[in-house]
Amino acid sequence: MRDDTRAALIEIAKPRPRQKPWEWLRDNIDFGRVPNYDTQNKSAYDPDYFPGWKELLDLSVDRRTREMWGLKCSRAGGTENFLLGRHRYGLAVDPCSTLFMTGSERSADGMMRRRIKRGYGLASDTAKKFARAHVLEHDIAFEGMDFRVGWVNDKMIYKQDGYELILGDEVSLWPVMAAALLRKRTAGYSFSTLLAISSMDPKAARPTSQDPIWIEYHNGNQLNWYMPDPKTRRLFKFEKGDSGHDTAGIKWSQEAKREDGSWDLDVVRKTAYYQTPDGTKITEKARMKIARRGKWRAENPHAPKGIVSFKYVSPMTPLKSGSFGELAVNFLIAKAATNPVLMRTYLYEEWCEEHTGNMLRVSDSLVHDLVNRNHRKGELYFTDNETVRALYEKTQRATFVGVDVQQAHLVCYAEEYAYPGDHATIVWRYAQTWDEVEAFANQVRASAVVVDYGYPKRRLEVLQECYRRGAGWFPAKGFDTKSLTLPFKQTYLDPFEGSSKQGSDTAVLTYSWQNDIFKMIAMDLLKGESDKKWIMYPLPEADLVNQLASEERVDGVWKTKGGHENHLWDCKVLCLLIAIISGIYQTGYSIISGEGGGEPE
Repeated sequence: MRDDTRAALIEIAKPRPRQKPWEWLRDNIDFGRVPNYDTQNKSAYDPDYFPGWKELLDLSVDRRTREMWGLKCSRAGGTENFLLGRHRYGLAVDPCSTLFMTGSERSADGMMRRRIKRGYGLASDTAKKFARAHVLEHDIAFEGMDFRVGWVNDKMIYKQDGYELILGDEVSLWPVMAAALLRKRTAGYSFSTLLAISSMDPKAARPTSQDPIWIEYHNGNQLNWYMPDPKTRRLFKFEKGDSGHDTAGIKWSQEAKREDGSWDLDVVRKTAYYQTPDGTKITEKARMKIARRGKWRAENPHAPKGIVSFKYVSPMTPLKSGSFGELAVNFLIAKAATNPVLMRTYLYEEWCEEHTGNMLRVSDSLVHDLVNRNHRKGELYFTDNETVRALYEKTQRATFVGVDVQQAHLVCYAEEYAYPGDHATIVWRYAQTWDEVEAFANQVRASAVVVDYGYPKRRLEVLQECYRRGAGWFPAKGFDTKSLTLPFKQTYLDPFEGSSKQGSDTAVLTYSWQNDIFKMIAMDLLKGESDKKWIMYPLPEADLVNQLASEERVDGVWKTKGGHENHLWDCKVLCLLIAIISGIYQTGYSIISGEGGGEPE
């Protein structure tokens, strides 16, 4: 028999402890045993205090469960009830090598000092085993098992073969993708279990769909906590809902609205209640009574076997922060705020819901929508096409080249513009030398070449090449900072500063520009929401399509989509920049450049 098959059969045949994890916690854990333990509860462990964790702990020791991913609200008791509860049970009843993972060394130190080591004193069995263990800063060698607290950049965890049980805390705050990192550490065992929980990170300027715990929750079976409606007995789950009178969700008395339209938050807090989909009113007094009647139900029947995921929302918690009144007040505060992070925080940390109110994203199909069958790649659309030339006969026309500078190559992209702003993509290519870029510009009869000098290692090189190649070559650099008060500004820089060639006659004209303004203009063109036409040649290359649809704007911050490069998008914005500066592209509002003043900080 193969060794791995033999090991698997032995593991299956191994007798399992009869006592469930929550039963052991109920019978053994007493928070009053450790006065300085990090919790307000100083009594015996009550498995019914936070609904839902009993069933999840049972699943965590089910040999059919390989992974569990918890998308949770803040203050859900997940670390104590789920992760640490599972570890203490395992240490006392079913020892196995265990890794507790956090996002940083600092959080690992705090967890080990305040929760893990002190927590062994909450039960007599774990206290005795801890007293006999060999304890280091981040490692504890118990009789029968090893335990380690690690963090994402902890090199020591990679020296282990793996762990039977891995516990991941707040994985959405980690600087790298949690799933791959955690799965790698279980690779050495035929049977292993991975348990991870997290609230989504509202400070990360990314779409909800890219948050690690959101991804893993949707890959799993998506357990949600369903409760019976007190009147109809039909099952429902707590959801934020909307403000409609006939919809489910949190409601409050309309008498809380003042004459000026503002809300009296004290009245909102006192009158808030929950309305089920069947219209049943649940008061704050009945909230936890109803919540404790719930059961987990899976919503994704297509999940891989053994992959469990669950959502734990704020009204399920017995804390004041989960009350209907507090949730209603926090919603109104977030809704009235000018900072979009407050609403995202509310949706993430209370309801585990997607935030889409301030996200701008486009698909590849929009690039294909720009295709015009009368256009040919490599030709000037407004000049070389006889039919089109007749339409634009008395119109000013110009071609611009945008160049994005990378470490090993240069990306060139050309567009032709016709006053007051219709334009067409002509051709693009990758280049290795500046002579190739110049030849490309000559081929398309470019009026100007705009080169991004934001890449630090080639900054001086770009400035010097633009100086050497003369009029019509302009270095440019985009900024996100608001210290650049104008849409763009001109600055003269000396590319030979600090060398023997330094002098006033060597200055080169550069442009600084606000990313958000010009990228929003380009995005409107891509979405077809501009009064100007952007024309694409038929059968655009996949690389071109992918890069032109590569960026998204989340709460005012531009990000590159996962799996995309954005070099040609940057080139397109450079062409748009010089077209606006030259006046051949009319924006419909005044854009006036500033003079001098140096670059923004």
